[in-house]
Amino acid sequence: MDAAPLLELLTEQADAERSAVVEDAKAQAQLIHDAARKRTAHRRERSLAELESELLQLADRSRQRAHAEAEMIVKTTRDTITDELLQDVSAELLRIPGEPGFQDTLLALLAELMDDAQPGMTVLVPTAHQAACEQWLKDNGHSDLNVEAMPKLLDGVAVQDAKQSYRVTNTLSTRFHKQEASLRKHCLSALFGGEQ
Repeated sequence: MDAAPLLELLTEQADAERSAVVEDAKAQAQLIHDAARKRTAHRRERSLAELESELLQLADRSRQRAHAEAEMIVKTTRDTITDELLQDVSAELLRIPGEPGFQDTLLALLAELMDDAQPGMTVLVPTAHQAACEQWLKDNGHSDLNVEAMPKLLDGVAVQDAKQSYRVTNTLSTRFHKQEASLRKHCLSALFGGEQ
């Protein structure tokens, strides 16, 4: 018997088995490769979705922060403008005592204080208007009260008890400062509208 055909047959079988093993290995490798690509694609899509979500959140936070900063700037600007306006009004009040018609205003402030005046009290008045205040007190039945000029008292009058334990002041500036909070609200509303 000739060994060549047997060898040829065995070689063919070996080649066929080897080809089958190689094809099977290629198929397995392709399956592994395809599964890896799918996992990678899925991870990439998930990562991109997470990144997009995070970017949207960052953009939203940045927008909220910018909005809050803008609101703070607007509020600060409104407050600054209102403060300047109220300071201008306060400064204007300090000019009023130098105007010719101030004495009538001063006597009206004095009349308001006389509702609570007690015998023995001292009336404190601006130096420049002492004579007019003394005359008004005399003309209105309060000549029993002492009158003292007080150089620092420019825009109104005050009364104090004999022991100097308390003083009631009625000046333009104190009246302004008592109303400053409501004036602030009014200014904000008048200048910028709406509830402030």
